[in-house]
Amino acid sequence: MGSKHSDNKVKNIENTDADALTKGKGKYQDPNYKGEPVDDKLSEGPVEKRHCTDCLCCLLFTAFTIAWFICGFYGFANGDPYLLTYPYDSDTHQCGRPDTVAENYEYLYYPFPMSGYLGYRVCVKHCPKNYTGPVECLPNSKLKDCQFRFEDVSSTPDSDYGYIHGIYPSKGYLSRFCLPDGEKTQWVREAYSEVSDSISATVLSEWFSDVLTTWQVIGIVAAAALVLGFIYLFVLRYFIGIIVWLSILGTFSALLLLAIFLQWAGENMYDDNSDSKTQDTLKICAYILYAICGIFLIYILFMCNRIRLAIAIMKAATVFLKNVWLALLIPIAFYIIIIATYIYWICAVLFLYSDGDLEKSSNDNNPIPKVKWDATVQKAFYYEFWGILWMNAFLIALSQFILASTVCIWYFSCNSESGAQRPISRSVYRAFRYHLGSLAFGALILAIVWTIKYLLMYFSQKVKQAGGTQNKIISWILKCAACYVACFERFIKFLNKNAFIQVALQSTSFCKSAREAFFLILRNAGRFLTLGTIGGIFILLGKWTITIAATFIGYMIITHASKWKDDIYSPVFPTIVFLLCSYLIASIFMSVYGMACDTILQCFLVDEELGKKSDRPPAHSPKVLQDFLNRERERPEKKSCCC
Repeated sequence: MGSKHSDNKVKNIENTDADALTKGKGKYQDPNYKGEPVDDKLSEGPVEKRHCTDCLCCLLFTAFTIAWFICGFYGFANGDPYLLTYPYDSDTHQCGRPDTVAENYEYLYYPFPMSGYLGYRVCVKHCPKNYTGPVECLPNSKLKDCQFRFEDVSSTPDSDYGYIHGIYPSKGYLSRFCLPDGEKTQWVREAYSEVSDSISATVLSEWFSDVLTTWQVIGIVAAAALVLGFIYLFVLRYFIGIIVWLSILGTFSALLLLAIFLQWAGENMYDDNSDSKTQDTLKICAYILYAICGIFLIYILFMCNRIRLAIAIMKAATVFLKNVWLALLIPIAFYIIIIATYIYWICAVLFLYSDGDLEKSSNDNNPIPKVKWDATVQKAFYYEFWGILWMNAFLIALSQFILASTVCIWYFSCNSESGAQRPISRSVYRAFRYHLGSLAFGALILAIVWTIKYLLMYFSQKVKQAGGTQNKIISWILKCAACYVACFERFIKFLNKNAFIQVALQSTSFCKSAREAFFLILRNAGRFLTLGTIGGIFILLGKWTITIAATFIGYMIITHASKWKDDIYSPVFPTIVFLLCSYLIASIFMSVYGMACDTILQCFLVDEELGKKSDRPPAHSPKVLQDFLNRERERPEKKSCCC
């Protein structure tokens, strides 16, 4: 009896272990496994009883942030950006620098502007306008008075240029330099080129001057981008369905008409004996397009139900923005925070960069010397550069979580009598109280990927400068590596975004949330693909529509308004700034809409899976989604597999 009982006990233990293996680690080895069912705790919406997640990463990020600011403050305390903003004469006097002997001598002048003599520089009050002067200058060891006689140099430049004057017509450049007036003589044009090359390191000053001059227009462009964003969302709210189906019809019609035209051209536009090869090529292209049209039509027929769901979700996203319009302030707030962060970072980097000893170049031609750092400053400088990557990724993660949590709260309470109660403030509280660690974890992964990406770009540039790209194998390896890193970056961004939605729903750690999001996407791959395709197209269209329109407004202002058109060197760089500014605003603005679409889809799928457990339709979906579900239920039971 004892032996039999013992054998049964062993069998029970073995069965238990087998079941545990099947339900535990073994389930991930099953190719048909698509995750655990949705937890019933979500039946009433996002989890209310929350706990802190990824605490270790939260502590790590806190320590990193403190160190990041300490490095910046170290630069503020020890750096001197004036070292980089005022040019130096031959005795390292900085022309125009306040509280120095050269304060009133604002321009750097080259008496002998040709190769071999650019080390002879002097600070002057005004740029000479003729050959006679007079010139008010600050004498130095190389140029002892303001006559600039040839005996000041070891040999005269007559053999190179025929003749030259130490005083010649010049004009201000970058509000710092006196350069030869290129319209006067041939030698001046040649000398102008050489001097311009010697100060190429400071050409950015002209661009920055234009940006400072047009700062008011930058504000106008930013405001225009915001207004255009609101208009675009209004169009999506009421016309998205029509636009989507017309776009699909237009794409199919364009492909079909092009195929018909190519076939007609191949049969009628050429004589039989003129060019049979061209005829065959046109006909083959037509047949390929016919095949593409057929595949496209079949795909649309089989996916039309998912397309309708995608349209309903995109409409629901606009309803969310209508009901919780304050959510539009989230990207604006983060836009301000990100700009402030970058302003701080740029200032910190400039101060750190200027915290060192001046290193004069060997040829003494460069009016802006290089700065040599000690080991401490060098480490702080590189830490600041890497730190902005993690900080930037964290701010993106924080904005995504707050938006996702706001949408989750709205979705599960939009049909209640009281509606969503303080969704934004509750989301902000949850982010800072419970989930900073998870957000920092996801941001750290993205920052590491960015680091690899930029290091790869740096090495590629170095290899290119060394001529290594002439080797096809090295060039191919670099391109493949860049492609792999870019693909991995997109994957991490996609995974982070969906993981943060699960954190907002379930209050779980980053890794567990990423796993739950992955399996939810796996179970509904077709729906995610359709929404991602259609939503991505309209988000991209919105970004560039807003960007191009706002940039065009800014360009027209600075090229036609007399207040600005006569005071800038060139409209090119301000227009580039307009483009970047409006694109940044459009991207942040459209991210609200995109995040709302993605979050509503996940909430709908959770709601749907919970409903299937109870044999009921989704109980919390907003009216626009309920209308879609009602239309689907009203369709005949024996319907086509495609719709």
